Amino acid sequence: MQTPLLILVVIIALKVLTYSLGVLENLPFIQRLLTAGIVAVITYLIDRLFTQVIAYSL
Repeated sequence: MQTPLLILVVIIALKVLTYSLGVLENLPFIQRLLTAGIVAVITYLIDRLFTQVIAYSL
């Protein structure tokens, strides 16, 4: 469970850094890729949460 959180923090940090520095404003594909990564990791974490809740409730 630690690794997805670390990946999420790194992706969010990269997105904030590139946004604040304006480094990739000409490459919207990279911004979309970072956003998709954030969504994928959050979806995975929510899935794990619900799986654990269901497993413990049975």
